[in-house]
Amino acid sequence: MGRPAISTVLLASAAWLAGLAAVIAITGGGAWSIGRVRLLSLRAPARPLIAALILTAIAYWLDPPAIRARAVRVREWCVRQTIVFVGVVMLVVIAVGLHWGTHAASGADAYGYVSQASLWLSGHLIVFQPPPHGWPFSEWTLSPLGYRPGLEPHTIVPTYSPGLPLLMAAAIAVLGSSGPFVVVPLLGGLGVLLTFLVGTRLFGRGVGFVASVWLAASPAFLFQLMWPMSDVPALTGWTLALLFALLERPFTTGLAAGCAVLIRPNLAPLAVPLLLLSIRPVEWDRRSLVAWSRRAVAAGAGLLPAVLAVALFYDHLFGSPLRSGYGSASSIYD
Repeated sequence: MGRPAISTVLLASAAWLAGLAAVIAITGGGAWSIGRVRLLSLRAPARPLIAALILTAIAYWLDPPAIRARAVRVREWCVRQTIVFVGVVMLVVIAVGLHWGTHAASGADAYGYVSQASLWLSGHLIVFQPPPHGWPFSEWTLSPLGYRPGLEPHTIVPTYSPGLPLLMAAAIAVLGSSGPFVVVPLLGGLGVLLTFLVGTRLFGRGVGFVASVWLAASPAFLFQLMWPMSDVPALTGWTLALLFALLERPFTTGLAAGCAVLIRPNLAPLAVPLLLLSIRPVEWDRRSLVAWSRRAVAAGAGLLPAVLAVALFYDHLFGSPLRSGYGSASSIYD
């Protein structure tokens, strides 16, 4: 057997060992025994991975040109299949969120969002709360987590912004009571895909893929993926707005930024640099100034409905378009 054939066998063995290391890393490995006699134990992915690297180094030493040529072909194949790999990562993220995520509205944020979704479906955001006789501060003491006293006596209203509850209400209409707990995992998977597309647009497919994997493996991202809260949906909304801004689509940039504002109104200033990015002119002259003005109007038209919706929501529940469920800006920053 010549050197090329030996290097091929070594590379195939290295690939098998690398795959085995990946399986052990994902599953935790296992042990195989007959009675009390342990035949094989594979629990540490480092050993097969080190063996794979050693075999690859030996194969390269035996036939460097062939190994370099195979490396180029493998790289080209991986680049062509990047979108498939990202799709797998996205589906894994969704599956992880659906399987291990909570299906209970536990905690202030989760209860506030999920219960507000039901209020949207009922058509009434203001809830009558009859007070017990002679109870001091009854509106506050009887307001559950995620709610506060309304403008009218003996009423309570939701504290949180309407974006995520509206998405949950749509999910309830389609999937029933489990709908609210599906929204965040699905948006988490979409966020991974959008991160890939943004990275690809800026630096190429390799960077986009690495960025999407890093997001999917982020402890903070995975923790928030398990809860019906607005962190992951806000991430997805702003990433979508960034992608449209890079594509220089001002109207859809405004729409995506508007969705993100509905989810987290306190992050509305982020829309300004994204809208400016989406309408940037190539050069300044009279013709480009007219085109820039049209694009600016399109961007504003995409964002304005969400801003007005938040303002009406605040005015209806809290008495002022500038007053949120957390209070006025002057009281928050006093």
